[in-house]
Amino acid sequence: MRRFDGRWMALLGYAAWALFVNAVNVWLITPMVEDYALFGVIGLFVLILLFVVSIPPQWRRRWIVLTLFSLLLGNGIASLATFPAGAMVGGALLMTCGLMALAWIFARVRLLGMAAAAVAVFLANLWLPMSEWPFLTHFDVVYYGRLRLNPADMTAPPFVVVHTRSGEAVLSLTNVVEHRDELLSTAKTLGQHPNDLNDLLVNYGHRYEFVEIRQTDGRFVEVSPPPEDLAAVDPNGLVRSFFPFTRAGWMLENGKLVQFMDPTVDPRQAVRLTFDTANLPADVLNLAQATRQQEIADWRDVLRQLGVRPLAPTLAIDGGRLVGRIDGTRVNVPVAGTAVVGYGAFTAPGARQVLVEGANVLQVVSLTPAPGRVVATYRSSARMPLPNDIVIGPVDNSGRDAVFVNTSPAFILQVEANGTWRKLYTATSPTMRFEAALKLDHDQYPEIITDDPSLLRDNPIRYFSSYTYRDGQLYRNWRVYHTNVVNVTPVQFTKGGPTYVIAGVYASGKFVVLKRHDLPVVPVTSALLAAVLAAGWVLRWRARGANQG
Repeated sequence: MRRFDGRWMALLGYAAWALFVNAVNVWLITPMVEDYALFGVIGLFVLILLFVVSIPPQWRRRWIVLTLFSLLLGNGIASLATFPAGAMVGGALLMTCGLMALAWIFARVRLLGMAAAAVAVFLANLWLPMSEWPFLTHFDVVYYGRLRLNPADMTAPPFVVVHTRSGEAVLSLTNVVEHRDELLSTAKTLGQHPNDLNDLLVNYGHRYEFVEIRQTDGRFVEVSPPPEDLAAVDPNGLVRSFFPFTRAGWMLENGKLVQFMDPTVDPRQAVRLTFDTANLPADVLNLAQATRQQEIADWRDVLRQLGVRPLAPTLAIDGGRLVGRIDGTRVNVPVAGTAVVGYGAFTAPGARQVLVEGANVLQVVSLTPAPGRVVATYRSSARMPLPNDIVIGPVDNSGRDAVFVNTSPAFILQVEANGTWRKLYTATSPTMRFEAALKLDHDQYPEIITDDPSLLRDNPIRYFSSYTYRDGQLYRNWRVYHTNVVNVTPVQFTKGGPTYVIAGVYASGKFVVLKRHDLPVVPVTSALLAAVLAAGWVLRWRARGANQG
């Protein structure tokens, strides 16, 4: 019985070691190398030397090979996470058998031990792919999913938060699964007009259906959204990644709402627009205005077909005027802007205001009293043109929203009560990007979520980070060593419940729902690694003492 128990304990030891070395790799080694450049590489060599020397000589080869086996298998299975289930399992089995054979040939590592390690690594990747483990240093990953995207259409899944009876939900898009047989049968039913076949072929593989991410009975699910939730969507949030050179359109297909994309200009017009650099900003914004108006009209039309009326604010700029209705209040204000950026309270806490953008101009429009008025105007220059990548959110506890402008370098603007603009901060790195500004549960001050590079490495790779603004500077709260985290959006899935963060991963369709925690993951992992190294040295000294005795 003792021998049986000892064998099981040994197998559990193999499994635990496989998980531990992968955690050390993700949470300690990779950040050290990526953030500290040459110093990190030197530190890695020192750590490897300490690890190798701490292992008693009689176990050294097997232990090192087992460690390499676990790391290679962990990274390999994580790379298969986006594959279909059958391909993932088959690839994992093939990879495991190959690595086990190599480990047996080079170090005679126990096959049962490697099998236990492989099972542990595989199950850990089923729970959450190890490529997403960097989030665990500061967040609970409460849900992980992947939406089907064509990178030629959109680079990351869009997220639009809508209010429901139970709280909030997130709407996004996923590619419609289409088959060649369906394409052929549809083509046979087309009319004689040549554009019918062209439209069918152009949109084949580029159509998207709506998906709603919500929390039901404590579980996160992906469902088809009901019409009343679609009525609460601002369509601008679904088209920003390709706006304004591609226009979104919508149609009902078998009772489901489907989105497709059409170019707003033909190739010749696009080339002409690009080479007319003197008028490029104004031409692009005029194109954006026309595209936006058409999309709003099309969106209202498809909602009427669903039997619902739009509930989201529907302000638009038409003929140089901001027009529309919000909560029954009529808005009609002459503006210099040509596109609505978003809503906020910019000059005073609780103010109902809109930020609009034009050719190197930003304007804050107050919606009260009706019909509204422009209260602040910011003008830039051709040397520092304003982008269409602008984030709105709090920067302090004043109750006012700031404007985060993602140009190069990025900067933060705030509007005073008298309408004057103040530049609060300019990024020290030309590649830093503001993703969101939000206040999570138990936060004393708002967090500014960014993607920004290492302070030491001369490399544009950017990491998911959080800062607090204080006295003209940004002070880092935390950094997650995960790149390409975009569309960061706060959401409260249940009324009175915790605030979560949903974020996408660029060019992959992957997304995560995160809940902040304060667990000392990195310090505890560092302490365990130090304990393992110390235990190795103790075993080595005891073995040396026994040999001398």
